[in-house]
Amino acid sequence: MPDIINQNGTWVLQPDANFSSLELETIDLTDGSWNHIDINSTVSAVGFSDGANKVVTNAIAGGTVNQFSNSNQNMARWYKNLVDSDGVQLTTGDSFIFISTIQPLSSSNPAAFGFGCGISVNPIGTGSNTNATCTTGGAFQQSWLSFSVTNEQIGSNEGRKHEYDCNVNSGGGVNMANLLTSSIATYVQNFGFTNGGASVSTNNVDGRVSKNNLTINSLTSSLFLQVGFGSRQNSVSALSNAEHKQIIKFKVIRLKP
Repeated sequence: MPDIINQNGTWVLQPDANFSSLELETIDLTDGSWNHIDINSTVSAVGFSDGANKVVTNAIAGGTVNQFSNSNQNMARWYKNLVDSDGVQLTTGDSFIFISTIQPLSSSNPAAFGFGCGISVNPIGTGSNTNATCTTGGAFQQSWLSFSVTNEQIGSNEGRKHEYDCNVNSGGGVNMANLLTSSIATYVQNFGFTNGGASVSTNNVDGRVSKNNLTINSLTSSLFLQVGFGSRQNSVSALSNAEHKQIIKFKVIRLKP
């Protein structure tokens, strides 16, 4: 039977869970629910249409600051609290499954950049590699467990229009190349009590990669849903008005004891 639950002070009729057909939530970075950080002013404009987020860049210099899997990373990002279907905040002491999909769309003048999506302990921090000593607060790294889809590189500031790389990011990256515009990369993060692992597969490319999480020490830090815009390599740059469009979705399933 459906349940009536209290979700952030409002009573809501919650339908029975149907795990035979899980519907993922489409991420709209323009819907007003996101906090945004762009210290280096890399994003000129962000929009949303036909289910896809679109970023137009300012000129971006190459460097580790843009690289998803780097301890010095400080890219543009959006974040908000990670909650379960009942609206309850998830923490590093919880066990849950996080699912996300990214489908890149063609654009006229991309660089070798793209979007990443995942969970973070400290979205206001810098760097994404070190998870073990991370907690919420400005002096720590992000502890960002994520995956990303970026346009494959042609030159230092140019990306291929229809081919992409996919990375799993946690203490470094694991790459799967040669995705096409029709590819949907599916990321599954099995998070259990500060630890776990993640894997990515695609719907039309015979490739899959996986990576263990770095253990997070804290049992009580809040978790955040985080989306970033960056690059796979530290050597690439972007011209002004480079355009990237991707459909990003997610779902969280809390595993109760």
